[in-house]
Amino acid sequence: MRRAVLLALPLLAGCATAPIQERSVGAVDRAPRAMQRVALPPGTRAVAVVAQEGGEGFVELADGHFLRVDARGAVYPVDHVAAPRAEWSTSGGLRAEYGGRWFSLEAPAGNELGLTPEGLRSIAQVVPLTFRGGKDAKDARDAWVRIGTRVVRVHLEPGGDAPKVSWMDPAPGVTVGAVQSIARVGEGLGAMVSDRGLTVVSEETIRTYRDAGIPGPLAGGGGWAWVGWNGQILRTDGETWESLAKNVPLGQSARLAVDDGTGTFALVLDGAGGVLRIQADGALFLSGLADGGAVFDTKLELEASGAERDALERVSFALDGKDLASRTAPPWGWGADGVRPAELASLGFGTHRVDVRAVFADGRERTRTLRFDYRSPIGRIPTYDADIAPLYDAKCGSCHTAGVGRGIARDLSSYERLSGQANAVRAAVREGRMPPDLRLDAVSTRLFTAWIDGRTPR
Repeated sequence: MRRAVLLALPLLAGCATAPIQERSVGAVDRAPRAMQRVALPPGTRAVAVVAQEGGEGFVELADGHFLRVDARGAVYPVDHVAAPRAEWSTSGGLRAEYGGRWFSLEAPAGNELGLTPEGLRSIAQVVPLTFRGGKDAKDARDAWVRIGTRVVRVHLEPGGDAPKVSWMDPAPGVTVGAVQSIARVGEGLGAMVSDRGLTVVSEETIRTYRDAGIPGPLAGGGGWAWVGWNGQILRTDGETWESLAKNVPLGQSARLAVDDGTGTFALVLDGAGGVLRIQADGALFLSGLADGGAVFDTKLELEASGAERDALERVSFALDGKDLASRTAPPWGWGADGVRPAELASLGFGTHRVDVRAVFADGRERTRTLRFDYRSPIGRIPTYDADIAPLYDAKCGSCHTAGVGRGIARDLSSYERLSGQANAVRAAVREGRMPPDLRLDAVSTRLFTAWIDGRTPR
C-alpha cells in the first residue's frame, strides 16, 4: 500500500471566510408531484434503499432479496444491484484511488484536528464532495469523513506519483454538535445532521438550521438536502425549505435515498420497514452526456427537459465558465438550432465542466452541473512519427505531397507543414471535407483530432 504525501492543515479557500448563519426551518408545505407507498411482498421488510435519476430505484429486503422500483412505483425482483465504482475506501483506514493506484491517507502526528491512526481506522462514513476525472486521473478532489460523531474534510491535490493531502475543519467557526450523518448535496456542497440541527456548508456560506427535536435520516443530490424531521420529510436548497410528507414513522432504522442528479426523487425507508416513494416538483433532466464519464471525441450530445408539467421557458449552457448556447424554445439541445450534438472544437484533454441553467414557466430556476473527462482514444496523446505520418501516407499523401500521385493540393507532407496547418486540418477532417473522395473512418478521425488537441507532438 502506497502512502500519500502529507501537507499542513489549511482551511479550504472560501470556507475560511464563509458567513456563518443560524436560522429556523420554517418549511412551506409543498405537495409533491407523486407520493405512494411501495407495495412490498407480504411478510417482507426493507432494510436499504437506492434512488436513481428518472424516478427509479432499488430496495433491499431483510431476507437478502432486491426489488427494482420503476417510475410508476411498480416493483420487480432483481438478482442484485451493481455498486458504483469506489474511489474512496475505509478498509484498514482511509484510502483513495489516484492515478489508477490506491494510497493510504494518514494524518501527520500532532495535527491541529487531533486525528489519530486509531481514529482513521474506525471511520463511520465517507462522502465524496467533488468530481474526479476517472480511473487513472490525477486530479483535486474532496471528501467528508465522519469519525464517530465528528467530521473532517480531506482534500487531495495533484502531487506527481502520489497525491498531496490536507485535512481541515469542514465548518470552521461553527459548533455543529455530535454529528449523526453526512451527505453530499451538490458539487462541493455538503450537509450534516447533528444534535444541534442541520448544517449546510458551501464555499460561500455555512448555515445551521434548528427546530424542535433532532433531525433523522439525511440524503442529498442535485443541490437539495432531504431530511426526516419531526415526522416530516423535508428538503432544502440551503435557502428555502419544503415539507413534502407528514406523519412518516421515523426512527433510528429510517433511511433516505435521493437521486444525485436532480435531487427531486427520493425513496424513504421508514422506521417500520416500509418504503415511501416521493417525486418532488422542479426536475431538470439532462440526457446524452453522462456526468463523471470519459469521452473520446469532441462531438458530444446534451439535451435538457423538464418533468411533464414543468414547461421550460429558457435553457442556457456554459462550458468551463464560458457561455456556449441559449434556447428559448424547443428543442432544448446545446447544438445549433437546439439539436443534441455540438462540436466542441476548442476542447482540450482533461476534465471539463458543463453548467445548465433552466427557467420554468412558473419562474422557478434550476441549475445542473456535469463534469466529463476528454481523453485520447488510444490511451495516450498520438505522435506524428508513430501515428499520424502512417495515416497521412495512406489517406492524404496522394493529394497533399508534392510530386506524388495527383499532387494537386497544398503540400503537407512534413511534420512542420502539417502541424502548421493544424486548425485547418482539424476542421476539414471533423467536417468530412477531407479527404474529398473518401471519408475517414471514426477511428482515424479521432486519431487526427487527438493529435491536434494534444498540441501536435512529434
